[in-house]
Amino acid sequence: MQAIGRWLSEPKKVALLLLAAGLAAVAALGLASAASAATFSNNEGITINDGGSPGVLCGPGTATPYPSQISVSGLGTSVTDVNVTVSGLSHTWPDDIGLLLVSPAGQSTILMTDSGHGDDVSGINLTFDDAASGTLPDNSQLSSGTYKPSQGSDAGDSCSAPASFPDPAPASPYGSSLSVFNGSDPNGTWKLYVIDDGIIDAGSITGGWSLDISTTTAADTTAPTVTDTSPDGTASKTANVTATFSEPVQNVTSSTFILERNIAVKKAPPKYVLVDATVSLSDDGLSAVLDPVQDLPKGAYRATITTDVPDLADNPLEDPVVWTFTVAK
Repeated sequence: MQAIGRWLSEPKKVALLLLAAGLAAVAALGLASAASAATFSNNEGITINDGGSPGVLCGPGTATPYPSQISVSGLGTSVTDVNVTVSGLSHTWPDDIGLLLVSPAGQSTILMTDSGHGDDVSGINLTFDDAASGTLPDNSQLSSGTYKPSQGSDAGDSCSAPASFPDPAPASPYGSSLSVFNGSDPNGTWKLYVIDDGIIDAGSITGGWSLDISTTTAADTTAPTVTDTSPDGTASKTANVTATFSEPVQNVTSSTFILERNIAVKKAPPKYVLVDATVSLSDDGLSAVLDPVQDLPKGAYRATITTDVPDLADNPLEDPVVWTFTVAK
């Protein structure tokens, strides 16, 4: 024991206390939010059809399919990071390519326009990440790598990207970074709109595209409420007592959902006697029934749901819920 005491010298005691406090903080943070991340892919190829038209040099041509889609599910409700990869990109004039990403919530951002000039590319993989060190080269050949979303410039011998992508893409303005998706719900259908804005050259994305999405889900801190109760006013002797909740709850028992009968005592405060009953909670946790074991005698009754009834995140009712009714002859 003395050896242990010597080992736990004051500096080490402080270090251990700091470590314990740090672990507690991490644990608390974990309770406050749940992080999740996943990759979702559409491996179907995309044909980048030639833009323009006979006699018209510039004009957006839409890819096939337009848009290409990815369905996302099972993630948290608030985006913290999105990265996008297009695989197997080939084109004989990359400056013509335009890529627009649209989220299920309707936010949109340009991934690429007017970049790479006229230097052929074949089978390259481009990842778009706000944390990348730089953008795509504007007027030199593209190569596989990770880049910030990029909007280049017209070098004078190319067509400029249109202000808005063709229908059914949303109209501009568009974002210029992937952070536009932060805070939105990622679950649903993401859409990649691909265009070619100049005549003659075309290309493809043979490996499709993918999304790397990180999210968090804020902890539920909202207390449940009782939205409806019965009986109300006058009830029959065979009446059940019911309550409906705003969200699924738990711990609804004969101790937390009770019925009492008012026994009149002359020249004394009202006296309430517990009524013997069974209590059940629906499978979905949204409603409860109190069923008296015997018919209710004539009189006044008080039903109570205590604050020991919480939702599934353990948020309790803020206040007891009490209502009264009478049973006639």
